[in-house]
Formats: sequence, structure tokens, C-alpha cells
Amino acid sequence: MNVADIITRIRLDVNDLDADRWENAHLVDILNEAQCEMYNIRPDLFQEIVVAQLDEGEWQQPCCCGAIAKLDGISDVNGVKIDDIRAVEQAASVAFGKRRKCGHAPYPSEYGLERSGGSRFWVNPPVRPDQTVFVRIVCAVKPEPLGFDVSAPLSKVGCEYYGALIDFALFRLFGTETESVTSREKSAFHRVAFYEKLGIHNKIKRDFKVDGKEKTS
Repeated sequence: MNVADIITRIRLDVNDLDADRWENAHLVDILNEAQCEMYNIRPDLFQEIVVAQLDEGEWQQPCCCGAIAKLDGISDVNGVKIDDIRAVEQAASVAFGKRRKCGHAPYPSEYGLERSGGSRFWVNPPVRPDQTVFVRIVCAVKPEPLGFDVSAPLSKVGCEYYGALIDFALFRLFGTETESVTSREKSAFHRVAFYEKLGIHNKIKRDFKVDGKEKTS
């Protein structure tokens, strides 16, 4: 399944097989917008196992991770786990105003996640300048933008949620025809279908209301 396949399907649904109304570049841009929306509301779909080298010091923020789900362990460069990592209570350490003395172990043996979540965490003891330490992380990785090479394959998430991508594209394309009541209704229908395919129902209930009542489609 590649970009050309999904573009052909979209053109078929909007009756534009001859590409008279929309260029491929515009459709690719909409598909990238759809991927970003999917990542924002369902980052769990984009979770991968990542091996990241720690920086010097305590606070860590791997550049490849958008949202960390799990710190799996200390590993070598190939991701083979060397040792488990234990959770510590950051608030207790700060309250006592002292750091734990862990000597000069080759790897940090404790970690703590930042309370606000996100992509930052801290290691204790801090990583020294002469250390090379890797961690294995399960985190959400932002999808690579689709390029203008229509022969490029879709990502794993793109293939699994092929229908959701199409619904988002149809929502955006029909939404441009503001003078047509039918097109506006189609646009609203495909927007709801997009979120339903992602298992997001609260957003549908919150966004689609008419005169204080939920609107169904």
C-alpha cells in the first residue's frame, strides 16, 4: 500500500480521477495533516521501542520521543537490556534536600519520571561525563511526513488506519465546498467517521452539538 493508492481512492470518492480540482501535492499535505491529528489524539498508536543515549547530568529528554510510555531498562547500544531500572520518589529526595550516594557504578540504577509526564525523565545518580549509557524506552515517535513521491509506502499506522486517513481527507475536501449543503453534510459525516475509527467518542460528543443537543450522523 503506497501513497498513490490512497490518493487514487480519495480522488474516486470526490469524483476527481482526472486531477482537475486538486493536485497531488494538496492531497499529500492533507494526509500529513491527518497523521499529525492522529498523533495528537492517539500517540499510543505511534509507540515504538527506542534505544537512546543519555546525556550528561540528571534531566533527560530524548529527541526522538514525543511521549514516553515506559522506561524499559538500561541497555547496550543494540537495545539488549543490561539491568532493570527502579522507580524512585523524586518528591521525597527533594524534601530531604539530599542526594543518594551511589558511588561510581558504571550505570545509573534508579530513575524517575517527571510528574507532568511528556518526554522528560531524570536519572539518579546523574550520568558522568566519562559514561556512555543507553536506555531502552517505549515512546510515541512522531510520524515522518509523506513526501511527494507517490510510490512511497504508507507507514504501518497508515496501513492499519487507512480508512481513517481517507475520512479525514474527505472531511477536508468536502469542507471546501461551503456553498453546497450536501457537501457540508458529507464533510461532517467523514469528520465523525475519522474520530470513530480512532476510537475517540468523547470528542465527537463534545464537538457535534446543535442547540445544546448531541448531533448524530
